[in-house]
Amino acid sequence: NTGIARHFPRRLYRLMEPLARQVINSPAEGALPTLRAATDVHVRGGDYYGPSRLFETVHSAVPVAAHARALDERAAGRLWDVSVDLTGTTI
Repeated sequence: NTGIARHFPRRLYRLMEPLARQVINSPAEGALPTLRAATDVHVRGGDYYGPSRLFETVHSAVPVAAHARALDERAAGRLWDVSVDLTGTTI
């Protein structure tokens, strides 16, 4: 539904689709963590929301621990610098 597998070979896609439907969120479920983070009045800076089951791939919008890489301030600084360079934005 999202086109995420659009470059998979058709045979592989048909083989994987039944399994994927069982272990991966629908597009609507996939949007829920972002919507909750943007609209829930109880969300605080640094909170992270995502899927809760099966290695955080299914069910949505519950508080989960951020991956250590997401908390790496040096990486965040590099990402910011690259984003500024690519967009030409200075703020």
